[in-house]
Amino acid sequence: MSDSRYDSQNEDRNPRVLNMSVANSNVIVVGGGIVGASIAWHLSSETNVTIIAEDVGGVATPNSFAWLNAASSDKKFYYDFRLRSLEHWREIEKAVENLPIHWGGTTSWDKSPEELEEEQKNLTAWGYDVIRVDKTEISKREPHIEETKLPGWGLGYDQEGALEAEKAAALLINLAKDNGAKVLETKVTGFTKTDGHISGVTLSSGETIPADHVVVAAGLGSVSLLASQNIPLPLKSTAGLLVNTKPTSKKLINGVINAPELHIRQTLEGALLFGSSYAGGDLGEDPEKTARELFTKLQKSVVGGDELEFSHYTIGHRVLPDDGLPILGETGLDGLSVAVMHSGVTNGALVGKLLRSRSNIFLLPEAHIFLIISPSVRCVSVASAQTSLFFIITITITITITITITITITITITITITVIIIIVSIMAQRIRPFRLTAGEKQKVHLVEVFHNTFGPRRKFIEISLQEDLPSTESLVMHVTFENPSKETQHGVLKLYDRRYARSIRQVNGKTTAPLVEADDAYLSFVRQGKMGVFRSALEHIYNTQRVRASDILDNSFEADRVTRFEAAAWYENDKCFKTELRAYKHLESLQGDKIPRLFAHVRIPYSTIYQRAREAHDEQWDEFFCVHGLLLEYIPGHKLEQWPKPSFAPDTLKAAIESVIGSIYDINELGVLLEKNSNDIIIKDNDNDNDIPVDSQKPFIVDFTKAVFREDLEKIEIKRLPISDLLATEDLRTRLKLAY
Repeated sequence: MSDSRYDSQNEDRNPRVLNMSVANSNVIVVGGGIVGASIAWHLSSETNVTIIAEDVGGVATPNSFAWLNAASSDKKFYYDFRLRSLEHWREIEKAVENLPIHWGGTTSWDKSPEELEEEQKNLTAWGYDVIRVDKTEISKREPHIEETKLPGWGLGYDQEGALEAEKAAALLINLAKDNGAKVLETKVTGFTKTDGHISGVTLSSGETIPADHVVVAAGLGSVSLLASQNIPLPLKSTAGLLVNTKPTSKKLINGVINAPELHIRQTLEGALLFGSSYAGGDLGEDPEKTARELFTKLQKSVVGGDELEFSHYTIGHRVLPDDGLPILGETGLDGLSVAVMHSGVTNGALVGKLLRSRSNIFLLPEAHIFLIISPSVRCVSVASAQTSLFFIITITITITITITITITITITITITITVIIIIVSIMAQRIRPFRLTAGEKQKVHLVEVFHNTFGPRRKFIEISLQEDLPSTESLVMHVTFENPSKETQHGVLKLYDRRYARSIRQVNGKTTAPLVEADDAYLSFVRQGKMGVFRSALEHIYNTQRVRASDILDNSFEADRVTRFEAAAWYENDKCFKTELRAYKHLESLQGDKIPRLFAHVRIPYSTIYQRAREAHDEQWDEFFCVHGLLLEYIPGHKLEQWPKPSFAPDTLKAAIESVIGSIYDINELGVLLEKNSNDIIIKDNDNDNDIPVDSQKPFIVDFTKAVFREDLEKIEIKRLPISDLLATEDLRTRLKLAY
């Protein structure tokens, strides 16, 4: 998946802004392929749309392999865009009856073992659902492939699928018509202008059609159209050959197969669609002969292949932007936007959704996912994602000035300047935080699973946030997820992110938020390979004396002390995570009774948490920028330190405290010694809000980030750890800071 041309481009790409107001306007969409159809369908629910295309269904779309995937990119930001589009196709599938789409997954072995391993490593780090499958598993996934053609192993991508793209385009256009859209099956030859603004299009008949905005999504046909306005589109085209068998009633191919020089899928009508590549293979000197040779190869690869009948072949001309990225956005000419790309079948869903925005692409939830658009088109550009946000605010302020100018221009300008200064100051200092909001969903990678909570083969789950919970060392959230029985289950997700470890980030009694420049410096620190050496030094320091990350800042002579503070915060936070995971494993016999059950060790790739992070391909990077966490049993109730309450009798409180003491003894007996207790004990209580039946007033110890293990103390000296800091069980009542 790697491509050397990406190396120099990925760091310095400028985000592009699409600023097309469509509400209550007349929009012309030029192009009837899957991209144009998606745009038209999305817009038709909110504005007046006219679709103009010589061929409804498009030109490239009918000749596409129509594979839906996110893996065909080695750029993280573009992978994210494709993945979101896959997710939106699933949303469209729910909204559109009889959408010709099939989610059968993909099985691939068309690369060298080294390339497959590298691909799995990168995609797994990004959070993609990719698994290694051996020959037996491949045979189960695709039982009609001849055994002699099967490899020793390959990769499985279960979230991928395929679309009957031409039919889907026609269906979406018909649905747009149901919403009031008009369809003109003719050719657009040019544009009309009014005061320098695109005000419509000219048809091959000479007729003009007025519009407030024109979106050109005509594939290769977009080149000549935009050239008429001196707007170059850096596109090239390559021809690819795909072959179709006659439909068969037998289900021979379950998903998409990428085998060496033979990529296959079965359409919903039963035909096998294939080529030497999903992009369409080389035509050869005689396309008919090439197609027949491919058909013979297919017959030898499929069980019962001799019963298949040759139908026809197609020659498609792929739209290929020079840099491989979508050309999407305003052209610099008011009233004219463009949407041209390779992989339009995959990308089309999200492109349509983005263009439905009432004002600006950056106002959409997807904005953080795809800020990098091809620089080839003269779109409005800004320096960075933060500058893009600043650009939006500036536009908003400018509009405000225009509206209120008759009232008091002086006051408005003064306020504007003040707001801009404040915004710039904030943006220059603070990292946009990663926080889920109530109802938001997040995909997490299951690193280790316990208690058979998710089954042996589950690699990812989707969690939904219910509420934030108080915490000091980690992000703690009450979440829900779906168990193997498809039932909604409650849990607690603890994420160990150095940026939100409030107690670790305490400096002079105040919590320090990470600054942009500090995070960038930390990013560079890791890239330069300094983190490994520094971590070794930290291990020695932390094992020989009591220090905190804040102690790093005390040395004013340290040139990179802020960077080292961030690195120390990561180390200390990572230590908390590993300690707590180890403690829960040690205490497995107490889980569900005295401590919560541990469902899973989870991970969220750094690219989701650290939105400023770039691509990376080494294990060190992955280690320092993947946020790890624990998914635990949800214990509804309240903290022990919140007692006593008037509603509880003294004897109830006494019983609870004695139960806590008993639990701590049991924990100590298993070799885990606690340094702190009172604020990390939950008294389980009825949870009426979530209708969770529970046993009332049962205490659970929930935090082990500061635990010490007896086996460690037996192996080595106490290393200057004051014994008074370890939990002395005979002084429990004092340490709990509670009295009867």
